[in-house]
Amino acid sequence: MKSAFVAALVLFAALAPAAAQAPAQGLPGPVGGDIRWSVRQLNLSPAEIKSIEDIANSQADGLAEAASEMRIIQAKLERLLLDKDPDMDAIRQLVKSSLDWELQIRMTRIERAIDLRKLLGPERWAILQRLQRDYLLVKKTGRLRPGELGDNGSALAALLDRLE
Repeated sequence: MKSAFVAALVLFAALAPAAAQAPAQGLPGPVGGDIRWSVRQLNLSPAEIKSIEDIANSQADGLAEAASEMRIIQAKLERLLLDKDPDMDAIRQLVKSSLDWELQIRMTRIERAIDLRKLLGPERWAILQRLQRDYLLVKKTGRLRPGELGDNGSALAALLDRLE
């Protein structure tokens, strides 16, 4: 019994590095940040970039309004919580309102994801999701190298920023 445990532990230790490099979501390629691989696999045409921009732009106003309303509600809630004896009914109303706006934000993002998946197909949509996550990470850490986003780099960067 003890030797089986040790054997399993040794096997796990041997396979762990390979598992860390396994494809994410069934996709080929390295995991965790090879942006160039994702850009090559995605291979967006200018028409597809335009379509993705249109999808993002069609929902931008609604998302911006919802985010603004959420900030206003948060400020009102913080103000109420400073009272010595806060009005729980008012707090409940603000929280309900906040949840309604949060629902709108989530539904808008879900609708956008579905529209993008319809446009690109499931595999390319998954690559776009991965590219967006990796892009935001390297951008935040300052590790984005020039030319890493390919020939359409500036348009693709603007698009990825808009989809955030």
